[in-house]
Amino acid sequence: MPYTAKQRLQGMREAAKKMLPAKEQNLSVLPLYDGKIISTGLTKREYFAAMAMQGLLAAQGNQAKPSDAVAYADALLDELNKVE
Repeated sequence: MPYTAKQRLQGMREAAKKMLPAKEQNLSVLPLYDGKIISTGLTKREYFAAMAMQGLLAAQGNQAKPSDAVAYADALLDELNKVE
């Protein structure tokens, strides 16, 4: 019987808690899950950098620099990690 989305999410959370320290439990994006974690997927930094690079390429074409995309990703993570 296939897992429901809710069961998959709960399983991923439980597996992440066992695998990662508390401060790193929310770092993966798009993990592959089939009763157990097959792949942890991309880190948030990698995902945000890819999205930034996509935007930079759309706006600047071949003038876009990957280092700028990584800088945007790091800035976004810094903002998200600020305690209010």
